[in-house]
Amino acid sequence: MNTLEPIYEFPKIKALCDPDGSLYTNPDKLFFKDYNHNEGHNYKLSKHPSNRAVKIMTKDPHIINVAGLVRNTNSNILQLLELSKHRFDRPDWEKMASSHNPTILEFLGKYKKHINWKILSENDSEKALDILEENFAQINWEHFALNVNPRAIILLEQNMQRIQLWMLSSNPKAMDLIYQNIEGGWSQLGSGLSRNPNAMDILIRNPNLIIFDSILTNPGAISYIEEKIEEFKKAGTLNSDMLRQLAQNPNSLPLFEKIIDDKFVEEYGDVINEIQYYHFNLNLSGYALNYKAMSRVRNIILERNLTGIFFHPDIYKEQMNLHLENGGDETNFNLEIRLCPKIWDVLSDVKKEKRFV
Repeated sequence: MNTLEPIYEFPKIKALCDPDGSLYTNPDKLFFKDYNHNEGHNYKLSKHPSNRAVKIMTKDPHIINVAGLVRNTNSNILQLLELSKHRFDRPDWEKMASSHNPTILEFLGKYKKHINWKILSENDSEKALDILEENFAQINWEHFALNVNPRAIILLEQNMQRIQLWMLSSNPKAMDLIYQNIEGGWSQLGSGLSRNPNAMDILIRNPNLIIFDSILTNPGAISYIEEKIEEFKKAGTLNSDMLRQLAQNPNSLPLFEKIIDDKFVEEYGDVINEIQYYHFNLNLSGYALNYKAMSRVRNIILERNLTGIFFHPDIYKEQMNLHLENGGDETNFNLEIRLCPKIWDVLSDVKKEKRFV
C-alpha cells in the first residue's frame, strides 16, 4: 500500500450513513469532474465554497440555486447575491439571518424589511452583532439571550431588565450573569439548564434539576449520558426517541460509535437517518479523519520505502565492499547504514531507477 486512504474517526457510523461518500460535497477539484447541470447538482455547486464554483456561477447565473447560495461560506459571492435577490423567498432570507458569512450578512443588512430579527438575534457572528447594535430596537431579547458572542453578553448584562433569567439558562457564556441574578432557586431556570454545557457541576450536584430529554442534547454531558444509556440498555428501556434526541448532540458520535452493532441497527435503524441528517448533512462531523491512525500508516509506508532503498542489493554490496576495504571479512560483517558519499551516489541511482518496494 503506497497510497494513503482516509481512515475515519467513526468508521462504523460512516459505513452506515454514507458508505460511498455520495453525501459529501467534495471541496476539491474532483467535485467538478463530470459535472452535470441538474437541480441537485446545482444546489451543491451553489453551496460549494470554492472560488472555482463562484466563477462558474458568475459566468452562468441561471444555474444558481438560491437555497444553496445562501448557505455558501465563500466571501466573494456578493455579486451572485445581488443577481439572485429577486428569487429569494422567505426561507432564503431566514437562512441568511443565521449565516456566519460576513458577505451574506452585509447583503442582508441592506434589505432590513426581509430580516428575521429573532433568528439574527441568536447569530453570534461579529457582523450580525454590528447589525443588531445598529438596530437596537429590533433586538428580540428572548432569542438574544441565547447569543454567546462576548459583545452580546455585555449587552445582556446592561439590559437585564429586558429579559427573564430562564431565557439565559441554556447560554453557556451567561453562567456568571445567572449566578449574579439567581433568586428563588435553580428550578426556575427550567429545561434550558439541562442543555447548558457549563452547568454540569450544578446538575450533577442537583440531579432533581435534570430533564433527561434536554440533557441528551447537551454537548458537555456525554459522560453522564453514556452512563444513563448503559443503564437503560441493561434495563431494556432504551428507545428510539432517546437516541434520536441524542443524535442532535454535536458530541454524540463517539458514543454512537461505541454502541452501534448489528443488533442496534435491527432495533434502532430509524436512528441512523437522524445521525445522517445531523452529522453528514447539516455538518461534516461524520467525516472526521483519524489523523493519528493515518500517521501510523504513513510511517509504515515510509518505513517500507526506506527499507526498500537502504537494504537494496546495491546498498548491501557497497556496505560489504566498505567492510572488506577496512580489513573485515564475510564472517564478521554486520550490515549498518553508514551514509558516506558513496552510498548517497548509490541511493541517487536507485531513486532514478524508481527501485522502491
